[in-house]
Amino acid sequence: MKLGIILLAAVLPTTDTGKIDQLIRHELAAMDGGAGLLLVNSGKIVHRKVYGNVAFDAVVPIASASKWLAGAVILSMVDRGELRLDDPVSKYLASITGSKRRITIRQLMSHTSGMAPGSACLDTTATTLRACATEIAALPLAAEPGKSFRYGGASMQLAGRIAEIASKKDWNRLFRERIGIPLQMPNTHFETGSPRLAGGAVSTLDEYGHFVQMLLAKGRYHGRRVLSERAVRAILTDQTRGASLDLTPFAPFTSLDPQVTGHRYGIGGWVESEGIRSSPGSSGFIPWIDVDHNRGGVLLTRAQLGAAYKTYVELKRLLK
Repeated sequence: MKLGIILLAAVLPTTDTGKIDQLIRHELAAMDGGAGLLLVNSGKIVHRKVYGNVAFDAVVPIASASKWLAGAVILSMVDRGELRLDDPVSKYLASITGSKRRITIRQLMSHTSGMAPGSACLDTTATTLRACATEIAALPLAAEPGKSFRYGGASMQLAGRIAEIASKKDWNRLFRERIGIPLQMPNTHFETGSPRLAGGAVSTLDEYGHFVQMLLAKGRYHGRRVLSERAVRAILTDQTRGASLDLTPFAPFTSLDPQVTGHRYGIGGWVESEGIRSSPGSSGFIPWIDVDHNRGGVLLTRAQLGAAYKTYVELKRLLK
């Protein structure tokens, strides 16, 4: 497929576009020879380009960028009155015991539940979300609920199982109906079996761009209401409520951004400084929005997060 670029609005000066191209090409080798970049400003796609060995229609693992999608599904249920963020897990999971009973859905989706960050069932799809949630629910707490931020994938599996119980639908059907179809994301989906809410989805540059556009439009996409404005605010607002930041994945990146280990968390995504919200994946797939300037983007790479994050930090600097 030929490299391509679409400029639909004169929001980025030509010089900035040139600098962006120069940056991506300079970092291309470090990103395993392939990247895609989509930039959105005030609802318009202002830059869309692929570089090297990446095609526009490439369906790629998005790792932790899955968390934003999962958060949107949960908030769609809150919009419909099927769940409340402050519902305790014991309302849906009768087998859960002890102080775990008072963990809330908000805490599950913001990594402040006190649950251990990992579990063996996250490493296989040869199970079910129900079985994985049961395994995770039986694990001892690593911290008191609400007091400690510990980034990981286990707690979101419990939220996914609660969503299935409340809706009487499986997770993949929920995602398809609530997010995938309204946002025209036919190639975006989670795994079958036991879908990992925190890291198991695949998507494309353009399709995840639809999700970014929806967030920037406060829940609307092509005139259709997908999420309420209140739901989008919840996704993008710090939900950690002062919990101590005890386990984050960003320690290796402090040389790139000294503030990175202080980032807080919303529902499925990071609350950075200066209005930036993001959901970077370890596969080098990084979506973000700038709520102060009504713009955002998607960086797709074939690299691990380290190389992609360096490019992401430079992109933010260029787009200031």
